[in-house]
Amino acid sequence: MISNKELKYITSLQLKKFRSQNNEFLVEGTRLIIDGLKTNLINYIYYCPQTCSNNNFSLIKPFLIRDKISFKEIDQKKFNLISNTIHSQGIIGIAIIKKPKIKDCINLKFNWLYLDKIKDPGNVGTILRTAEWFGIKNIALSPESVDPYNSKVVRSGMGAHFNLNIFTNLPLNILKEHQIKIFLSDTSGKNLSNTDLLKKWCLVLGNEAEGISEMNQLFADKIIKIPGSGKTDSLNVAVSSGILMHELTKNLNK
Repeated sequence: MISNKELKYITSLQLKKFRSQNNEFLVEGTRLIIDGLKTNLINYIYYCPQTCSNNNFSLIKPFLIRDKISFKEIDQKKFNLISNTIHSQGIIGIAIIKKPKIKDCINLKFNWLYLDKIKDPGNVGTILRTAEWFGIKNIALSPESVDPYNSKVVRSGMGAHFNLNIFTNLPLNILKEHQIKIFLSDTSGKNLSNTDLLKKWCLVLGNEAEGISEMNQLFADKIIKIPGSGKTDSLNVAVSSGILMHELTKNLNK
């Protein structure tokens, strides 16, 4: 059974401060935990027999045995203290926060996505999931953006965290200094052309209310937009990110 010390530690990972200190975050639900286990980024599993079905646990158990991962039972009352979902599947994992090196990721073939002051967890999780779908593996967030390991971001990300290189508090000028082409998304921008995509690039998305910061606007090689014919003045940032990522990557696999 779980000790009070363990319970206190797991509960602490609900806060950004302790996630950052310990380089670990919580993952809840069968599907997300399986994704984490496949990438060898989950160290511990805690499950509640009263809530976790035999079927769900049987899907995970082969990974636990194969990789000799510690798993413990936890009663319903204690489980409720660490769970962040209304209809929990009764299983939680502790996952490692990867610490990629900027130099290594600059040298990789993958392009970049930069989130400037995007604070809504659901939007950020959806953007991460979309980036992973389109093969944009390097993600950077400004200091004012939501913590990408927030529980709501993790749930919305649907396992994307395990397959991305995520950087927090990374200044955009670092990418500019490495000759990465900077595309800013704004309604005042221009349409993309094929010649824009000859170099490695970074797509910058801004806060829906405030837009992209004045400082980061200085680093733009091009401001791009999504053409529209309706009367709405803007799109949800997660929706616009998907459209732009599709446009930026659609010729890569031809």
